[in-house]
Amino acid sequence: MQGLLNDYRAYTYGHSRTPVVLGGRWVVPLIHSMRASIDSTYRHLAPRTDNAGILLDYGCGNGDFLTIAKSMGWSVGGVDFDPVAVRLARAKGLDVALIKAGEALQGEGLYDVITLSHVLEHVHDPLHLIHDLFRLLKPGGVLWLETPNISSIGHRTFGRFWRGLEPPRHLILFSSETLERVLLRAGFKDIEKPWHGLSVFVMFPVSDALKRGSKPKNVLANVTLFVKRLIFELVDWIKPSSREFITLVARKPADQ
Repeated sequence: MQGLLNDYRAYTYGHSRTPVVLGGRWVVPLIHSMRASIDSTYRHLAPRTDNAGILLDYGCGNGDFLTIAKSMGWSVGGVDFDPVAVRLARAKGLDVALIKAGEALQGEGLYDVITLSHVLEHVHDPLHLIHDLFRLLKPGGVLWLETPNISSIGHRTFGRFWRGLEPPRHLILFSSETLERVLLRAGFKDIEKPWHGLSVFVMFPVSDALKRGSKPKNVLANVTLFVKRLIFELVDWIKPSSREFITLVARKPADQ
């Protein structure tokens, strides 16, 4: 299976990984959850092009995503609050800056794309940050962000044991509707809600283990548990307001 996934990655995003099994470029799109999961990993960037544009990854960690985006033709840079992560990213030859929590970045209209993957929930003032990111984008630029969904089916199912809560690391959690309103008030428009496939299979086993106070069960070894996950995965797909992750793509108007 990994070889088929790698063929899809290489064909769609120009990201080479081994092993490769020819045919994944046709097979993977037929498995919607799998394709949606991979596309979310690549943050729904356009397929590889030369001189794709300038991209900032806010909260870039060790720079793994920046390396992928760079291989796709993007001019990349990142910022992070963790000095260890910044050091690891710089060791990969990436342009990454260490910033303090709450520190505003300087400049205006600098980036074609800004990505923010599971960072917003760690920020003390996420509204201020979103306004700052709007300022940093070029007119017509795109903000991609993902964060846990407080209104998810997982939170309703597991309550205080839900994996997305993570106190005290997670400071503020949004619902999809609330975060969309925040983006609109900041000036963004044309908000899309792509689906991060297989997020249920990431979140539910850990949440279930926290509730039971033991290690996660092997989902594939338990037919009932596996069917239950598939049902929740279907709900996650067809009902955006109940998804485990809020994934939003928003555009800054071209005239601003």
